[in-house]
Amino acid sequence: MRTFSVLAILILVLTVARAQTEEQAIRSVLDDQVKAWNEGNIEEYMKGYWNSEETSFVSGGTIVKGYAKVLARYKK
Repeated sequence: MRTFSVLAILILVLTVARAQTEEQAIRSVLDDQVKAWNEGNIEEYMKGYWNSEETSFVSGGTIVKGYAKVLARYKK
């Protein structure tokens, strides 16, 4: 029973640590995007998004699909 408790606690600690690491990684990407946006560096800003044809931007009833098209829209 003690081994089970220790194992359960270890799994919980590792899970929390991983979640914190993932949150830090996400926050880092967002912080980088804020910095790039404020500097007017659209290429750097877009690095926070998936470079894929599945990337979409929605605004004012318009949908732009594809990383390159979204980038071009921002540059425009």
